[in-house]
Amino acid sequence: MNDLHLKSSITELLNQTHNESVLQAVLRFFQDALAQKEASVWHTLSKREQQEVLDAYLESEDDANLITKEAVISRLK
Repeated sequence: MNDLHLKSSITELLNQTHNESVLQAVLRFFQDALAQKEASVWHTLSKREQQEVLDAYLESEDDANLITKEAVISRLK
């Protein structure tokens, strides 16, 4: 089955149902699937890059390592 045929079949099934709970479940499924796809960028990072992100997160847990938004903006000027 190609994409067009699959989309057509899904649309046809959606149009045939009047069960709101089924429609809500389908909507949540698609929303969750898209959210997972967006979150999958993590897997495109190298192990080194992933470790850098984790290290930065851990550093951010210490308030002494944080600066104000205003300080960031002034540094960018």
